[in-house]
Amino acid sequence: MKINDIVYAVINQGELTITTTQGKFIAHETLNWLKSHLDSQRFIQVHRNVLGSV
Repeated sequence: MKINDIVYAVINQGELTITTTQGKFIAHETLNWLKSHLDSQRFIQVHRNVLGSV
């Protein structure tokens, strides 16, 4: 999975689902962990449990 392929990410009941142009991936990390690894110019937190690309 490439960071440029990420469309959005959702955390639900402690499970992080990252949706990309290639499919969905599950990670056992927090949304804040993912957010810290992404470009804040390209990704915004649109809800307390959702990150989306702009």
